[in-house]
Amino acid sequence: HGAIIYPRDMNEPECPQMFTLGGRWYVLASIHQGQGEKGGVGKPSYWMSASPLGPWPKRASGALDGRHNCAAQVAFDGKTLLKFVWIPLTPSSAGKTKSWGGHLAIPREIYALPDGSLACRLPPRLRQRLAELPWREVPGFPITSRPRAFGGMGTEGWRDIAAEFTLQMPKATKAVRVGIAP
Repeated sequence: HGAIIYPRDMNEPECPQMFTLGGRWYVLASIHQGQGEKGGVGKPSYWMSASPLGPWPKRASGALDGRHNCAAQVAFDGKTLLKFVWIPLTPSSAGKTKSWGGHLAIPREIYALPDGSLACRLPPRLRQRLAELPWREVPGFPITSRPRAFGGMGTEGWRDIAAEFTLQMPKATKAVRVGIAP
């Protein structure tokens, strides 16, 4: 059959996988974006086709999450398609080299929108379980933040933004949940 997708100008596609969802076929791969301010070792991108044999577009049809979501892998439990990625300990940026190693992100459910494009979200069962945990408010709990913009301003506003939070927890506090409005 030969190459399924051969865009010729792609930089290091990592961990490609093919799957079907909602009657369409998809190839998901994490694309290395190079070094520097706009670089990164992730950006799970996908191509969409009506058939596993194509035709496939030369350019990605879309992306799930941002460039710091690396080496995306999908798993299917018979009901839900889940995406797993790792987040580098030190994001790639100007003057820094690649960071291989970090934290496994919370799995996200991949689902198809009516036009066939893909989106992802926290799986409903996990979201429900997190809401059921015995959370409590602690008055006088100081939180400070320092935003750092990784990406540029898009037409819809900022994207690829990281915020660092410093929590000063009382000694008796064993866990904390911070809610951040969209």
